[in-house]
Amino acid sequence: METFISDIKEKFRYGDTLTRLLLINAGVFIAIALSKVVFILFGLANNATWNHNFEWSWNLADFLARPWTIATYMFTSYGVWHLLFNLLTLYWFGKRFQILYTNSQLRGVYILGAIAGMVFFTLLFNLFPALQTKDHLWTMPGTSTAVLAIASATAFRAPNYMQKLPIIGFVPVKYLVIALGVINVALIPNINPATDFAHLGAVLTGYLYVRCHKHGTDITKPVTVVAVWIDKICDKFRKR
Repeated sequence: METFISDIKEKFRYGDTLTRLLLINAGVFIAIALSKVVFILFGLANNATWNHNFEWSWNLADFLARPWTIATYMFTSYGVWHLLFNLLTLYWFGKRFQILYTNSQLRGVYILGAIAGMVFFTLLFNLFPALQTKDHLWTMPGTSTAVLAIASATAFRAPNYMQKLPIIGFVPVKYLVIALGVINVALIPNINPATDFAHLGAVLTGYLYVRCHKHGTDITKPVTVVAVWIDKICDKFRKR
């Protein structure tokens, strides 16, 4: 077990951005699952609502009570199958994205896509108060929106790139992204339309990134600056 943990640490420390994103998503999912078991055993948590403590809520009061959700939200999924689907999609489109762009831009689009989903989700709730049902705490995981932003950017950049699929054969990337959106929505056990609306924010992020990049503007630069600053702080702690 000790060797396994050490291997994971090494992969995270020396791996590329895609590897780190995959490990963070898997790690956050496992951490949430384990914490839920512990808190439920001590009677301190509700199985049905525990994940809400790490997902994004449209309500500002919820955010003030759980400010960490602005970070954890970006790496949360609905259940095991949704996680696996998100990880496989992130890996496949992430690999393709790395051919077209850079590692830092991959990280930037991931985070910007998650933020866009969060903003669209919050806006819809506040524009349409009828969605704000008192008997349900509506929250949203953010991995799917972040991954969809990367997939959309890839499709907008190279829409006719042909990918070979088992049995089906070669399919243009643009159709794969459409299928991805449909499947992702189907995997989300949520009847609130705000969740679907959030995915539009991810698609818009992918489009804006490609559009701006073609005109010489990299909208992921602010994310890169913050990420580099965080990496420097982490390196200082490692050396101590």
